[in-house]
Parts: sequence; structure tokens; C-alpha cells
Amino acid sequence: MTELRRKDKVASVKKLLAKGPLVVCMPNHFVCIHGIVDGKLLIVDPGGVLSYYWAIAGEGGKTAISTGKGRPDKNTGWRGSPAPDDEYKGTGYVSIPLDAKIYVPEPDPSDTKRYNYWSSDNKKNYQTPDKAKRFLDTISKPQSFWWAGGE
Repeated sequence: MTELRRKDKVASVKKLLAKGPLVVCMPNHFVCIHGIVDGKLLIVDPGGVLSYYWAIAGEGGKTAISTGKGRPDKNTGWRGSPAPDDEYKGTGYVSIPLDAKIYVPEPDPSDTKRYNYWSSDNKKNYQTPDKAKRFLDTISKPQSFWWAGGE
């Protein structure tokens, strides 16, 4: 999708979402885009990579990526059963404005375990706000999945 213009990328994502969730590859990780609401991508991120490692680049520095957006209701959204705790983490459901640029911020010195996830190439390519990219510009291999009856 990187060769497409921004409008074309958004249009392509919307078209694919009309058929169902969109699984995409971002650097070193796969996530699922499941909607666009109020100009924001709703993303299911099972590993919480976006909320743990990425930030929105802004004039005043970094802003945390919003979490807990688009997740099913804890009591009714899991076919009538309560959500399993490990699958209901708010960090696994994020929203990112379509026009926001995101980057990998400098690690907290005390958080060496989480930061080791990133290869040196990813640190180099996305580390600073001046290298920030729109989320749709970081993805590749989009695949739309649809199952009859939601199964």
C-alpha cells in the first residue's frame, strides 16, 4: 500500500473493511483494523505493541495512543460470557487518527524488557518524531477476512 497516494490508501482500507476486518503487517507485528470511526482507525492489537511501543508524534512531543477503543462489552460482547482477562486488556484495542503520525519513542530506561522487542532497524527507522509516519504508511500485506455468519 505504500505506493498508493494517501486518499487511495484510505479508500482502499474502507473498501476492504466493508467486507470484514483487515489484517495488516506493521513493522515486526500483525494487527487487525476493524473500523474507522470519527476519522480514527479502530485497531485490535493482541500484543499491545502499539500502546506499549508506539506514540503519536506531535509538536509538544509524544502523546500516548488511545486504548480501550472498540473493544467488546466485557459482559455481553463475548457471546454472553465474561471476557477472559488476558483477552480484555484495553491495550489490545487502540484508536489512531488517520492523519496522526506515529513513531517509536525513546525507551524508558527502566523498561528494557519491552523495548528489546524492536530490532535495531525499527529503532533507526521510527525512533524520532521527524521520522514519524502515518499508520497506513507503515503497513503492508493487507488482507480482508470475512466469515459467513460471523463464525
